[in-house]
Amino acid sequence: MCGFPASHLRRFKSRSHMEKHLHGDRPILSGRTYMANENREIHISEATARKLLSARDARACMLWLRLSCFGGDAGRDGDGKLIAAELGWSEAEFRAAVAQLESLGMLPSAPLEPAEEPPHYTAADISETLERDAAFAETLRYTQTRLGRTLTTTDVGRLLSVYQNAGLPAGALMLLVSYCDNRAKRRSGETARVTMYMIEKEAYRWARDGVTTESEAEAHVRQLEQREERSARLARMFQITGRSLTATERAYIDRWIELPLDDDTIYAAYDRTVVNTGSLKWRYMNKILEDWAAHGRPAEETQEGAQRRSDRNPERSGQDAGTRAPTPSPRRSDSERLRRLREIEEGKHK
Repeated sequence: MCGFPASHLRRFKSRSHMEKHLHGDRPILSGRTYMANENREIHISEATARKLLSARDARACMLWLRLSCFGGDAGRDGDGKLIAAELGWSEAEFRAAVAQLESLGMLPSAPLEPAEEPPHYTAADISETLERDAAFAETLRYTQTRLGRTLTTTDVGRLLSVYQNAGLPAGALMLLVSYCDNRAKRRSGETARVTMYMIEKEAYRWARDGVTTESEAEAHVRQLEQREERSARLARMFQITGRSLTATERAYIDRWIELPLDDDTIYAAYDRTVVNTGSLKWRYMNKILEDWAAHGRPAEETQEGAQRRSDRNPERSGQDAGTRAPTPSPRRSDSERLRRLREIEEGKHK
């Protein structure tokens, strides 16, 4: 099972007994309990994937996935033993994988999700932090300006918790706030309201994706916005206009974006779905796309069918003609605030 003495393992009547001994009554995400979250989407940024692949260490990749998807503290003795047992590793193999992730700066340490209850910071705690930490003070000013409102003490506490615990520097956190605001407006209109819980949840998602610097945050935002643009383009291809996508619709489209299929292939599946069922049946179309991703697009997709899709789909025709809506440029005020923040950070080290 793993590299621990057999006498140690024989003390437990069962695996669940061992887990309870190692973890107490804390919920365990292991073995069959993985299935409880089997539908949760885990996205890996390109920067994170490149770091993991560059190490050429399969165990480090496995450990990163285990910690990022299901949690656990590699530095905690009980967690470490349980994770090694789950992966079938010896203690030495586990420690080597931990050391590799540490050398890459990728050992997950931030919480997977924000706390259900908001962190408790008093007004005095917040005032003290604002006085001694100019970077956080600038982050708070930027957040309030960008969201167009004065944050409550509870909201400031959430922002401070993210600043201290999610592993994002102030510049990256400001970019995250800007991204959340832009995304909400794209999806729901200019009057969309961004809550601090939404920002907090996105921050921990970025932490899981391995974003640790401002430059990585900028690249991550570009990647996310490209996904958003493609998601909106696909929605128009499916004749979904005048409303926001539902959570289920967005989940399906996000899944299809992850598949190694281009827009024309996705539209071909949409065309076949509508022809065969009379409307867009999401589950039916999903089965088609998963089959094509695994086995390739069938040869019977003829030029006649492609022409029919082009005639029925102005979105594809416009794209082929090179007509795409321009990507909005970053706000000048954002650039100025980031420049000022860099000056603050540089001043700390002089």
